[in-house]
Amino acid sequence: MKITAFHQNSTLPSKLVGVYRICLGITFLVLGSLKSFDDTFKSIWATQLLELNAPFFSLFYNLLPVYETVLGAVLLVGFYSRLCAILILPILALAIYTQATVINPGATYFGTYEAFYPSLGIMMDLIILLYGGGRWSMDHRRQMNHPDRPESFSF
Repeated sequence: MKITAFHQNSTLPSKLVGVYRICLGITFLVLGSLKSFDDTFKSIWATQLLELNAPFFSLFYNLLPVYETVLGAVLLVGFYSRLCAILILPILALAIYTQATVINPGATYFGTYEAFYPSLGIMMDLIILLYGGGRWSMDHRRQMNHPDRPESFSF
């Protein structure tokens, strides 16, 4: 079993990793867009920030949804997937912290057991961080066109 996924510009050409990347990208794209444009999600997002006593409320309230949307779109395309995975990790950690500390029932999106979803997101994010963007990513296409690419992957 030869895994050379830790090469600087390499990505494992796995369809499963590609599916994880696409799922996480769609999740961040949709949630960031909903926090930006839907009044219900805006209200829940504001309640969460107020419950956390977050500093710079207006900065987080306005910029974090845009940041999530942009990262979701870039991750969906698969461009610099590992960098996106690193940038998404603090957002997912903040989501788990929010679920652990906020007790207001009006500050939840999907119900009381939603701490499962950020944990699942962290697992997918760590897989993307370790193995790259997977099949169907711009990283994989760039690797295939690069003359100094590793010979082959086996998993």
